[in-house]
Amino acid sequence: MPMTVGLKINLYKIQEVFIMKFKPENYIKAVKKTPQLKEMGIVEKDSKYDIIASEFIKYCMKRIAVHQNEEEFWFYNYKTQQYEQLSDSRIRKVFFNMICEPNDNIWNAAIEKKYIDYFRRYVTEFQTTGYEPGILQFTNGILDFSGENVTFAKASPKYFCQFRLPYEYHEDAECPQFMDFLDAIHYHVRSEGQIVSCLRIAPVVHPHRCSCRLMPCYPDTVLFQHAVVPVW
Repeated sequence: MPMTVGLKINLYKIQEVFIMKFKPENYIKAVKKTPQLKEMGIVEKDSKYDIIASEFIKYCMKRIAVHQNEEEFWFYNYKTQQYEQLSDSRIRKVFFNMICEPNDNIWNAAIEKKYIDYFRRYVTEFQTTGYEPGILQFTNGILDFSGENVTFAKASPKYFCQFRLPYEYHEDAECPQFMDFLDAIHYHVRSEGQIVSCLRIAPVVHPHRCSCRLMPCYPDTVLFQHAVVPVW
């Protein structure tokens, strides 16, 4: 029964982490000074505004991180430090915030059509899927164990993950309960004269700590261990 209660609490917390109010400014790098019309590609004549779409979008790309994944557009949220797929209406709100920084009167439907059309053709596609093996995003950074060396780095737009675990990563964290679980399910099989250690990995939910340890198949390889602790 205590484990069931703990599971329910954790699921509610996971929902709180991922369900956040949309704020266009979270996807835009802040600047110290209000941008000038010329650097944004905006032309003013007789109190009327027009736009050079290519210059405006190239200016925007200096302050936003966005890539295309098939027909989806993923914007980097600088507040949560992760990529998020945005709908067409929300994409328009992000650009609306930027074009109105110098003056609220700049925007009109004709101008929006120009820069949205150019944006859809200009944006580059991801070279990755966001589900690459060995890449995990936590609330405090990115764990990369895809190669021989394990690295943990601060989250940045250069990492594209389609999901983020609602836990912090701590290299020195201990996971005694999960290790007891691994010991209970551990078994050996013979393969080509060698003993191969095989593990069935399953999630473990604990009301105070969630930990996991990854072990390679062959005993002669280096043991890689990592643990995570929840942020709530």
